[in-house]
Amino acid sequence: MNYNDAKYVLAIAKYNSFSKAAEQLYVAQPSLSRHISNLEKQLGVTLFERKPGLVKLTPAGERYAAYANEYLALQTRIDEEFTRLAENARHTIRFGIPTQISYTILPQLLCSFQQTMPKLVIESVNGTTRELSDQLSRGEIDATILATPIQEPGYDCLLVGEDHILLAAPPQHALFRSVDINQYTPPNFFPLRLQEIANERFLITEQFMQSTIQQLLNKEGITLCHLMRVPSLSVAWDLAGAGVGFSFIMQQMLREKSPQQQPVYCSILSPFAKMAFYLTYHQIQRSHNPLLDKFIRQTEEVLNNYFAKG
Repeated sequence: MNYNDAKYVLAIAKYNSFSKAAEQLYVAQPSLSRHISNLEKQLGVTLFERKPGLVKLTPAGERYAAYANEYLALQTRIDEEFTRLAENARHTIRFGIPTQISYTILPQLLCSFQQTMPKLVIESVNGTTRELSDQLSRGEIDATILATPIQEPGYDCLLVGEDHILLAAPPQHALFRSVDINQYTPPNFFPLRLQEIANERFLITEQFMQSTIQQLLNKEGITLCHLMRVPSLSVAWDLAGAGVGFSFIMQQMLREKSPQQQPVYCSILSPFAKMAFYLTYHQIQRSHNPLLDKFIRQTEEVLNNYFAKG
């Protein structure tokens, strides 16, 4: 059964006439008659009883008409559902955000777009720079924030901000026994070299280690001896304040809710203890997608303002 088979049979059954059905269907009556004859030959049954002045369904035709109604109803539901899906897709942006900044950046974006584009749906994807870069190249996301710009042609990488990597340190540590730690509250930080604490316990998430910290350690030529994996940077932050160990955090985190037990915040004496953020996307996709173009422009503005606040 196809769409025309179902539509033609039901029209003839409705009007009990080939001529009236042909008129309603905007087809020639001979063409409609041939179509039904060919269908009957294909099925091996007679669908209509033909008498002078009257055409009506045979028992086989009644069964076929029942299936035709179901077929057209299903086709209508399919069309309506996929129309809705297509409409939603036109208002959805899949956006990649590095895990370590997702919980601070995403609320900023959602609040901004709720005011200007309330129908826009932002589907966020978290991951490392490598994971997000791969997903962008495969077309699984529309745009992303990366810590390293993509050098391949066809991409735009807009520098939208920079953040510093800090250390949250246990306040009871021997480093601070002869120091008034009260003077080291943001924006003042205790200066510290990683070499001094390489043998200490560090609290770290796997993704933050892979995407950011390992690069810093490699450039400094340092290997950390004691790593304790934790589920999130906020957990690491809390544990550092509780005296469990040292934690790498991003400076922007200090603008958010701080842990119950305050750690000592330390600046890392290294030119590599910072992280750049690039808003990255396919040039051709932006040029062909007005929604993505508007998303990029507004996201760039939100991120520039966010990082400019320091």
